[in-house]
Amino acid sequence: MTQEYSTMIYKEKPISRTRVSVAAWSPTMDIIALGSPTGIVSLHKYKMGVNWEVTSQDSGGVTHIAWRPDGDVLAVAYESGRVQQLNHSDGSIVYAMEFGYKAIEHLSWVSCEHEVAKKEAFFPSFSSLSVFSDEIFSNRNEVNQLSQPWIHVDSKPSILAIQFADHTIRLFGCGFYEVLAFRLDSFHKIYECSMAHDFSSFSFFSLNQRGSLQLNRGPSPALAEHCLPLQRVSYHVANLLHCKNILNWCLKQLQGFWESTLVELDSKLTTYSRMRLENSPEWSLRNELMEVILFGHVSIELKEYFKRHWPPTAIRRTGIAMFKAYDGMQAVAFQQLQFILVRLICEASELLGCIRDHQNLECFGLKEEAVVELVQAVGTALQKTHELHTIVKYCSQYLRPFFHWLYEVADSSIKDMLRRVDVNISQAELSLVITFITERFTPCFINGQLKSYQIELVEQYIRRGGITKPLDLVMGFKASEEHFKRTKLKNLIPLHGSLDKRFFPDGIFFTSTCSLADLIEIQLAECINKVATFGEVVSPVGLFQEPEPPIPLINHVSDISKYHLCSTSHQITSTPTNKSIQALGIQICAGTVDRFAFVRPRKDLGNRDTIFVYSVDPSRVGKGFSIDMDGFATDDNPLKRTYNIVDMKFFGMSTLAVVLTREDDVSSNMTLQWIVFIPLDESIAAASALPPISLLPASTTLSDYLAGSSVPLSKLVTQQLQVHTLPYKPYWFTLNEKRRTIFVMFDSFCRVFIMKHKEISNAQ
Repeated sequence: MTQEYSTMIYKEKPISRTRVSVAAWSPTMDIIALGSPTGIVSLHKYKMGVNWEVTSQDSGGVTHIAWRPDGDVLAVAYESGRVQQLNHSDGSIVYAMEFGYKAIEHLSWVSCEHEVAKKEAFFPSFSSLSVFSDEIFSNRNEVNQLSQPWIHVDSKPSILAIQFADHTIRLFGCGFYEVLAFRLDSFHKIYECSMAHDFSSFSFFSLNQRGSLQLNRGPSPALAEHCLPLQRVSYHVANLLHCKNILNWCLKQLQGFWESTLVELDSKLTTYSRMRLENSPEWSLRNELMEVILFGHVSIELKEYFKRHWPPTAIRRTGIAMFKAYDGMQAVAFQQLQFILVRLICEASELLGCIRDHQNLECFGLKEEAVVELVQAVGTALQKTHELHTIVKYCSQYLRPFFHWLYEVADSSIKDMLRRVDVNISQAELSLVITFITERFTPCFINGQLKSYQIELVEQYIRRGGITKPLDLVMGFKASEEHFKRTKLKNLIPLHGSLDKRFFPDGIFFTSTCSLADLIEIQLAECINKVATFGEVVSPVGLFQEPEPPIPLINHVSDISKYHLCSTSHQITSTPTNKSIQALGIQICAGTVDRFAFVRPRKDLGNRDTIFVYSVDPSRVGKGFSIDMDGFATDDNPLKRTYNIVDMKFFGMSTLAVVLTREDDVSSNMTLQWIVFIPLDESIAAASALPPISLLPASTTLSDYLAGSSVPLSKLVTQQLQVHTLPYKPYWFTLNEKRRTIFVMFDSFCRVFIMKHKEISNAQ
């Protein structure tokens, strides 16, 4: 049976090709992502309407796009060496990786077809973040984005492969856990690195210094056998990285709330104090406010300041804003931070359990010590968060009566500028105001000038630099008091003694002199990165076996862009027969059919471009043939013009889609152009198995050998439905075999084509 496609134009959109550097179809939906040289990524329906558009600042142009096989996330590579994973629904950044200014040459993302069983969840999902009230968290959209899961527990195993210009290859499990990083230093140039769809091999094209193009394959059966353990580890690492992002966001929320509490208060008090100090260097704000409390006397200067610069309505507004900010800080400390930190301990504990499954996970090189260190850091951060929550409540109890008192003073003094003020507050509130004024108003002088008033204690927790006043010193607690004991989580959440001494000599909830910012931005980040990243080695070990001998393809290669290298992989599904191995989580390698195609450009006007197709089955038997570009259905080519191959890509396993052009028969200034769909299966089945490379003559290349199995294009493309005529010269195209859609880029516009699949007998 010959595969044919009825192709129709669905949508045309005017857009310059200089504005589109790369395009990639979603593997699951009829949507396409476009990247531009200016760093813009946009998502379009097949009608080319814009779903969303995002710009990455200081990232440079978009160079590559690869979709996660489930279609939920797309990875975008930029000129700056940055890779961002974007949510397909709104373009929000899920995760970003920075590689300095290392140029990224290729990006691919493949998954295997093994089903992952759902496991029981022991902790609420990230969506619990979205329950916080709008009064405290105004940016609901940001909270909703943070609460979306990065990866589902039953997601299929996948590997994101990133190839750099310095020949470094990085492999990320499910796009997050760095399984392996290695360099291919022995090669002059490498192209099109990709994993087989069952993870059993790694392949790439290479070019040596003598100009010989080669195909290289490295077997990785251990990676294929352990794809399900890899998925488990990647899932937990993704959640660790997700928690790290949310913790950094929570810290920024705290810093924002804190700044909004004291900016106006500190500004007003500092401005007034500077005015008074200019006339009287011995003047003290603390003494003046105490005169108001003890004697009801408000100075003329303070009354005038209230009247002109800080009226009661403004004081009331500032107080309300401060109370809301302190409520927000309490909510972040008590709800968000503690929730995420406990989630982090839960994820780290489950990951620790996975790592101790040495039979299945030892090959990944994860260290128990790194996860134990992470648990210790999380426990310390939990203790510091508990202290912060206590400090916020402590400061709040002084600030509320202080603003009440200050409002009454301002209101009373403005109403009657001559009489002493009469403040209507309770004795308990007045006592708190006195304590606040006498103990919390600390002027900060720099070079003899008043800089500001350090009037509260929250900042030392949310800025880097450590804690200057420990909680027990601030609160005045003694070690024997019950209040002191309740500030220590190790007393509230006791652990088994043997566990404490064996793994955590200082206890999990260790009281550190580091600030919460130090713990989140430095210690926790370093611990999580240590678990999530592999590092870098010269060559892959453990997961990869010795590479197969390289297959020489073509000699004397100059401009690699003319060779149109492409590859595809198809996993063969089969039922594992060894159930005992399957029970351990190790998968049987079913194998893949891997196919590669490349072009040998014509050397002079008397020759034609030739396409070579090479296929490798699961038993590592190679077959192939060459395609002579003589002609095809719908084009008689009476003058025997030569065809130019503009671009080509595999359309599934069985078809090669090729964009062809040639000079017009009437005018050499005009061209004719087509997309042709070349069937492959029958020709590959009819081809003889290739002998081992070692048995070929020393100077023989694969293209030399396959040239003897040449098939004319006119015998492969015999039906009109295998050809689609294009109106103008195209520059490149991308397609989606599952959805049967094609995107073609012309000079000043693009077109989307939809194909309907038909099968007709060869007799017809």
